[in-house]
Amino acid sequence: MPIDDPQEIIDTIEAYLDGRMSPLERESLENRLDQSPELAEELTRQERLQESLRRLHAPAIPSLDDVESMLQEDLSPASSFQDPLLTRDGRRLIQGLRIVAVAVAASLVCAIVAWQWRHVDARVPFFETRPLVNLYDEAVTNGFRPYYDCHEPERFADTFIRRQGRPLRLTAMAEGSRMLGLSYPGGLSRDTTAILCEVDDEPVMVFVDRESADQIQPKMDRELELRVFREQRDGLVFYEVTPLDAPRVLACLVAVQP
Repeated sequence: MPIDDPQEIIDTIEAYLDGRMSPLERESLENRLDQSPELAEELTRQERLQESLRRLHAPAIPSLDDVESMLQEDLSPASSFQDPLLTRDGRRLIQGLRIVAVAVAASLVCAIVAWQWRHVDARVPFFETRPLVNLYDEAVTNGFRPYYDCHEPERFADTFIRRQGRPLRLTAMAEGSRMLGLSYPGGLSRDTTAILCEVDDEPVMVFVDRESADQIQPKMDRELELRVFREQRDGLVFYEVTPLDAPRVLACLVAVQP
């Protein structure tokens, strides 16, 4: 089962984790996991993302102590109906009805919680916005390697159609500049696409996302000695994070008609 496209790899792993594969497909993928450390690492990452989502959305379930406390409160003398016109049997009847009402309410809460838990979409990984300069710093620290090498114009454009809704074309870059590939580190949204480049032997990253996902970034990080240049056009927002004094890649990215 050859899989080359990174997004297809993620979709395949999610289908595996969600139990949406046939036995033959599962066996084929598990054989590949034994032979591909990169695929096994991606599977582990997706499992952790799903577990993070479950923890994030886990609803609070009332404990037995909470229910017992509610029952005890209704059984206490202070909570009993004290109307002197009622007989002892009448008061006991009302008290019994209160106990039943509390028990029914607790059952309904537990049923709602169970319904919410079943309907959490485990396919949507947990996401948290992060400063782009921090993602740049992590990429450099980890060797500044892209998620995958993408130099075919059609695949390059198709990546941005899928993730940002607009195809992009990378025009000729200036001498001393080259594009290394694409990565999906997040940042503005879980669909943020990063382009890794080298400009005059310096690592440069351009983060691309939809305008609606924009989270305005500081223009400079003095601690990391980085500058952040922003452009907004064609329904997209672009951030170039660089140690250089001026942007060198933004002008090379052109949105084309689908």
